[in-house]
Amino acid sequence: RQPETGAPAAAEAAAFHEIGAGMAGPFLTALCDWAIDVCIAENRTEVHPLMREGVLLTPMLEQAARSRGIPLRVVPLYVSRQATYLASLRRFDEAELERLFRSGDAKVGELLQKLGQAEEAHAFGEALGLSLQECRTMKDEQAGTLLEKLRRFLLDARTRAKIDAAIAHHRQLLCDYLKQTCETPERMVTLDIGFHGNIKKSLHAALKYGRVRPEHPEQSEGAASRAGEDPPTIHLLAVGGAGIGDLLLEGIDIRSFLGSSGENEELGKALVRSPAFLEELMMGAFGSTTGYARDEQGRVQPQLAHVLLSGEELAYKRAFQEGALAFQRYYYAWKAERPDCRPALGARESFKPLHRLIDMPTPQEASLLGNLRHQDNHFGTYTRICEPVDERWFEHGRLHFLDHGSYDPSVVNVYWPQGTLTRRHPYELYLHHLRQQDATGYQGLLLRMCLAAKEQGAAALHLVGSGAFLEAAKRAAFLHKLAIAEIVDPRREESWAAFL
Repeated sequence: RQPETGAPAAAEAAAFHEIGAGMAGPFLTALCDWAIDVCIAENRTEVHPLMREGVLLTPMLEQAARSRGIPLRVVPLYVSRQATYLASLRRFDEAELERLFRSGDAKVGELLQKLGQAEEAHAFGEALGLSLQECRTMKDEQAGTLLEKLRRFLLDARTRAKIDAAIAHHRQLLCDYLKQTCETPERMVTLDIGFHGNIKKSLHAALKYGRVRPEHPEQSEGAASRAGEDPPTIHLLAVGGAGIGDLLLEGIDIRSFLGSSGENEELGKALVRSPAFLEELMMGAFGSTTGYARDEQGRVQPQLAHVLLSGEELAYKRAFQEGALAFQRYYYAWKAERPDCRPALGARESFKPLHRLIDMPTPQEASLLGNLRHQDNHFGTYTRICEPVDERWFEHGRLHFLDHGSYDPSVVNVYWPQGTLTRRHPYELYLHHLRQQDATGYQGLLLRMCLAAKEQGAAALHLVGSGAFLEAAKRAAFLHKLAIAEIVDPRREESWAAFL
């Protein structure tokens, strides 16, 4: 049911409902159908959408299974990069430390927390809030830089032994959580939006080295039973990044719906680059999984971060999710009424509305989605998806700003370059699109004409013209919700006389 309109907040909720139904709904519906097809083909009776996007994927999978009459158990998994990282390591060594130093710009305190050494924070005092990049240049009181001090501390034999103990502890917690949640952990099927398979790689490694055995051995035919063997898990992604091929070579069964490693790259790269608003709208009122702990009964419970979201933001998420579910529901009803008509919601076709939204948003869409708050990673703070950027980034041309979106976040941190550009210059991307598509050159002229008419308060247009130009003008007026009061054919004198 679409939210009622009236107050500004209700009108915005209706717009989010429309985005969920018209833009994300087709792709997410096709994604869930594909996941169910994989489960049927691989004789799997259970699928695990990963939280936090599982807030929407779970009911969509359940609705899809019911509509198709498939007995499929849908159980979300509370996992994250942070919660699974330590469990995925076989051991901690210098190579892993160097990889951590290269992979991001976390703060000292965050790195110690990630390695399970938060209790040793006192050794670094005020440096805990410094980034690793800052530590490269700041001198230590004893000798060398703060980064060298951190390296010496983490590679010390005593510290490494404590980290290895933390690895074993976290792996046991994660494996026990998987045993509680999954019928057969080693044969689980996971579903996630994407993109680089980091969580899936961690789950695979934890199962590979953790000797996870199912509660009912008779259900585990073909499952790996010895540490070091690759478990026959299947990991499904909506869109895969360029490195998915490497995971396949490592023995991980990871599959992408839209494609990866070059397949459908011209479409998929838009979501890989700018997933922030889709991820945020698919989530709920709780934060990322930070780890696991045993309760009084000995069961492992995921520990969730707190989020500070307003009631308005939560209402927008619910409206978006209700829209996606509504599309799916009506799609299955339509198919049931037309058994002879079997349209295939393929990956490319179903993704195109969402691709348009990311790559060329309308001013209203950029305004609504850009105002959402998003946490880029489990250590980051919440910021607007389209934060204001300095005018100097537009000095070399408005479209050139999109190139700046490829810079490192330390230079200019832009979650969604197209949305940020559209908020600053509302029709720049659309004008560029018209120039690319227009063989005669008047599409841009018609756009400016309609915008000028709306700015002057006109509600209707008198169109003078004929042929292809007239048809293009009628389409432009319709697109911009301008009525056509009269059409005058300049080739007919009586039309001119009536008009004058």
